[in-house]
Amino acid sequence: MKNYYYILVIILSGLSSNLLGQGSQVQFSQYYSASLHLNPAIAGVYLNPSFHASYRRQVSGLEVGFINDLSQASVILPVKKKRRFGMPDGGIGILVYNQSTGFEGGLNTTGIQVNYAHNIQVGHVRGKETVILSLQGGFEQRSISLSGLRAGSQFNKFLESGFDPSVAVGFLNNFADSPGYPILNFGALYYWNIERNFHLYRYSAFSGFTVNNINRPSSDFISLGNESTALDVLLRYHGGFEFRFKNFDFLPTILGTYVNKSTRFNAGGTIAYDLNRDSKRFVSSNTGAKIALGLWYRLKDSFIFYGGFRSANLNVGISYDLNSNGILGDSDFIDFGAATEISIQYFMNKKSRKGRRSSNPLF
Repeated sequence: MKNYYYILVIILSGLSSNLLGQGSQVQFSQYYSASLHLNPAIAGVYLNPSFHASYRRQVSGLEVGFINDLSQASVILPVKKKRRFGMPDGGIGILVYNQSTGFEGGLNTTGIQVNYAHNIQVGHVRGKETVILSLQGGFEQRSISLSGLRAGSQFNKFLESGFDPSVAVGFLNNFADSPGYPILNFGALYYWNIERNFHLYRYSAFSGFTVNNINRPSSDFISLGNESTALDVLLRYHGGFEFRFKNFDFLPTILGTYVNKSTRFNAGGTIAYDLNRDSKRFVSSNTGAKIALGLWYRLKDSFIFYGGFRSANLNVGISYDLNSNGILGDSDFIDFGAATEISIQYFMNKKSRKGRRSSNPLF
């Protein structure tokens, strides 16, 4: 029965993937640190080349070793005209990600995506209102590991091990070998006061949304004859404000997702303290060191706690997600357990420039 349970967990991992999503659908706790994973349009706000990496791990309390690991690495390159100052005209992003879930991570999804974000100036005042549009495309491949699993048809009481691996398991013939498929996503972002000039305006604000899996590719592991299950379209909305008071930055944010008639909503924010900011400087500068604390609440689910340190070129953050809900949103079914996540961002600042490294304190 225990071996049957192993197989059941693996199959449930695959069948539930349309809800939990592939790498592009599972969300990081520190979603703004993995910016291309959240919204490809965010590539348009960076002033300098940057590297981003995140790793999130969940381990279930089940004896069968049910885990859910998610990692990503991305590079953002700003696209600028031949001018010394000002925001870039857009950005190019490259995102690589991997998700392992199920019994000992038996269900694996790996993907690579590339996008271009184009900045559109709204109105006649530079930096006051900016719209960023982005198209992201790439490829995902899934694989499933069935090694070490046993079926009842392989049971043999005359063998010392109790199982005969030479006996074929019929239902395994229905599994596809590492299906691969293209992915197409769209992102848009509206930014008020993208340059974060608090001398002219009292705050900055942004609002964005994404549409993932526009092409609705099929990623079936199990052959169902003429039927094919396509990936569900995933919708995300995110937004936030930034307020400044002396050496403190206050940034409340929200995130909402909708997929397969299921919604999730996060609300919270971060408080960052600049250790050496000149209080007379009204235009944002990220050249100094900051200490940041954050707290989010996932509606009807759990709390996320965050702490981080930011220097001129490097951000490091760690978070703990209580994650009270489990697979299919029912904690009584399979509880994923709490999640721990770490993120790192490195910014290639030019020594000759004393301005911002990006247009948002979260990045």
